[in-house]
Amino acid sequence: MIINSRDDALRFFPLLDPRVDIPALGYVGMPSRWAAENTTFRMTDAAAIVGRQHSLTRYLESATLSSVIATAAVAGL
Repeated sequence: MIINSRDDALRFFPLLDPRVDIPALGYVGMPSRWAAENTTFRMTDAAAIVGRQHSLTRYLESATLSSVIATAAVAGL
């Protein structure tokens, strides 16, 4: 899972519906208790690479993040 703890769009996500107090998963990450039993996952914070941007292009242009995405995509095959 790739998150961005500096993404302004995700940071303000809770303001979309103030009745629901839920942060964006892409901003805070996923609690490990949500994963199925015997499932491991890794979170990578892209903030240092992407900054405050909310753009898929920035993620894909990064060799580091592209490697994380590609490795996770073929894991377990």
